[in-house]
Amino acid sequence: PAWGTAENVLTFNNSLKMKLSVIIGLVQMGFGVLLKACNAVHTRSRLDFFFEFVPQLLFMASIFFYMDFLIIFKWLKDWTGQQDRAPSIITTMINLPLKLGQTKNQTGAWPMWGELETTSQNQIQLVLLLIAVVAVPLMLIPKPCVLTRS
Repeated sequence: PAWGTAENVLTFNNSLKMKLSVIIGLVQMGFGVLLKACNAVHTRSRLDFFFEFVPQLLFMASIFFYMDFLIIFKWLKDWTGQQDRAPSIITTMINLPLKLGQTKNQTGAWPMWGELETTSQNQIQLVLLLIAVVAVPLMLIPKPCVLTRS
């Protein structure tokens, strides 16, 4: 391939290794969360299932699996002729909580799909952010309260 003989092959290789590490790490984290679900089902602990497993899965899917989706989508999309519009995944993930997922008028934050004004990415990111925000208190508050009472 052309990138194999390019001057920036080291930069490309480091970027590829980092992205593959993120994807593999999230697969491992997902497996751990699924094991937690199996454990909760085996011990018949509804508290653990509904207030640990479900919120953790929702949080992980809404933030980290979405990031994996962005990585893979960016790899698979043909950016020929649009190299200057290829969005930065880091900027997109930073803008997710800071700019409520908006991609317009942000440096390096072009949408992955669609045009700047008509993309559905803004709405999708806002919904994913809301899911993550709701999941955090569900993970942290109910279980200690129930265990303290009993």
